[in-house]
Amino acid sequence: MRPIWIVLILIILLAIGFLAYSMSNDEDMPSETATTTDSTPTTTDTNPPPTGEAPSPVTIMYDGDSFSPATVTVPVGTTVTWVNSSSDRMWIGSNDHPTHTRYDGTTTAEHCADGTATSPAVFDQCGAGTQYSFTFTKAGTWGYHNHSNSGERGTVVVQ
Repeated sequence: MRPIWIVLILIILLAIGFLAYSMSNDEDMPSETATTTDSTPTTTDTNPPPTGEAPSPVTIMYDGDSFSPATVTVPVGTTVTWVNSSSDRMWIGSNDHPTHTRYDGTTTAEHCADGTATSPAVFDQCGAGTQYSFTFTKAGTWGYHNHSNSGERGTVVVQ
């Protein structure tokens, strides 16, 4: 009987560890709806542009380890450009990894054809590259990650 109890305890401990790991990953991936946080995000232009003017574009740099700034707050209609200043691979994809479904509801397999997005509404680079630009047309908090290294993440808050 003793070996059965040891196996059961090990299974329970593994399950608890898996749940704790899963919950920490979910916290790293922001939801698609705007939320209030205790930390102040790095902001760019939080004021909407005057009527008739397009929002100023925003640039986020990737250095091979992280995005800078990791969080930006922009008005609807802003084009955000990610620039890879490293020799590492950069592939911007909306959360969740690996399907990239948060922004438009379709998976990478559905919205990337031959390495290109099937429409301008797709928030997915669809393959590694040195630069990627996307214009945000929906308000919300949009998490993204480097599909080539999914631990490297950031957030675009669109107001």
